[in-house]
Order: sequence, then structure tokens, then C-alpha cells
Amino acid sequence: MSQHPKVVIVIARCRHSHQTFGIRFEAKQSNTWIADWAFAIKEVAAKREGYDRGKIEGNFHFDAAYPGCPNCHATGIFKCPCSKVACWDGESGRVTCPWCRSTSQISGQIESLRVGRDR
Repeated sequence: MSQHPKVVIVIARCRHSHQTFGIRFEAKQSNTWIADWAFAIKEVAAKREGYDRGKIEGNFHFDAAYPGCPNCHATGIFKCPCSKVACWDGESGRVTCPWCRSTSQISGQIESLRVGRDR
């Protein structure tokens, strides 16, 4: 019997349009998560699905086929001090969180993310 992959969904917002989207992460190795897909989702649906009720820790990477934010196509993310996630172009040094509107300097690496299970 084949084992199902360990897959979770992270809810993010586009820095530019402020539209909500989901990012699919799959555990490829111990403590290594790979983002391989992103999709538009309404915030109400994301809450109903419980996409922010869990937490994962480890190293986070992006598959070469990752399409990026469905709104602006940015292929990176940042985690705001409010603990929510937004898309990032990989170049901007200062960013404004589309969730809480705080502005911060990009630094360090993401070590944990709030997630929900993919069904």
C-alpha cells in the first residue's frame, strides 16, 4: 500500500492586491517542506477549512515549478511579525504586511508557519 504524502496549506496574501491565496507545502524529508503549488482562495473559505489551525517547523523551499502568487506571480514569501504570510518578490528589502500593515526589514529565515491539512 502506498503512503500518502504529508501535505499542508499555508494561507497568504498578495502584497499588492491584498487577495488571499493558499500555498501547498509537501514534506519531502525530515523537517524540509517544499512549496509546489499556489491557488486563489477566499479568506472565509480558508477559515472554514481550518488552514490556520496547525503549525509546521523546519526548512522551507520552493520547487522550480512553483507558480508563485496567483495575483502578482512573486515566487517568495515573508512572515510578518503578526505571524501571517505574504508574497515577496525576493528583492525588496522593506515590506509592508498586507494583513496588519506593519512595515519591516526582510531578514533571517522562516522557521515555522501556521497551516492546515490538505484533504
